Formats: sequence, structure tokens, C-alpha cells
Amino acid sequence: MIDSMQKIAPCKWCHKQMPILQHKAHTAVCDMVDTSLPKFRPVKETSQPIPKDIPNRSTFSCPFCGEANLDTNGMVKHCNENHASESSNVVCPICSSMPWGDTSQRSVDFMQHLNLRHKFSYDTYADFSLDDDQMLERALQASLQDV
Repeated sequence: MIDSMQKIAPCKWCHKQMPILQHKAHTAVCDMVDTSLPKFRPVKETSQPIPKDIPNRSTFSCPFCGEANLDTNGMVKHCNENHASESSNVVCPICSSMPWGDTSQRSVDFMQHLNLRHKFSYDTYADFSLDDDQMLERALQASLQDV
């Protein structure tokens, strides 16, 4: 099987043979390109709003060393392996990213908090469109149905 990076194909304008990965760069400088063709533009504007300020609840930065792109499990593992003995009062990046999160609330014992509160990812059991009271009500209703 030929690796796609090694595949050779001709330029559709000048017919020069080159690796496929070089076609885009070549087209920008090829003298034979038909410049009378219109550039691609959407036929009509999208009817969907462009999302703005979507909170990132998937990855977090370590509050001790700043290591980035840690998911919840990665944060727990990273902190236990690298910061188990640290006792700084820090803001939990996982909690502060939640709709109900307080970005100024510092955890007195972050490592204990992390290991107790974040054994599981919130997205497995939390509906981010609900506030605390609504989630508590749902949890109570569900617990009554289990009896």
C-alpha cells in the first residue's frame, strides 16, 4: 500500500507531476491557474448563530504548575503523581468551569477535594442546562423511584 504522502498526481492546470501534499502550495504559484474562476464563497449566510464564549468543560490547567489540556481523570492523575504533598489554597479548575462554579472559591485541601469530588466526570451525570436546585430536585425524584 502506498503512503498517501508519497502519492504523485499532476497539477490540473500545468500537468506537472508532484506529491499530492504539495498541490495546494503549487496552485498558489502556478502560472497556468485560471484566475477568472470565482473564489469559493458560501451561497448564503448560515441561519445558525456563531457560538461565542463557549466554556471549555473538557480540559483544564493544573492550578499548581499550569500544565494544560488535562481532562478530569488526567487532572486527578497528574496532581496525585506530581503535587500530592502540595498544600496551597487553589481554585479547582474543574468546579470553576461549571455553570454553578465560583472562580474565586479556593479549596483549603485541593488534593482531598480533587480525589473525593472528581472521581467521575461531571458530564456523565450532570445536565449543564440545569442549576443546582433543579439538579437536586431531579436527584431526589430519582432516589424516590428507586425505592
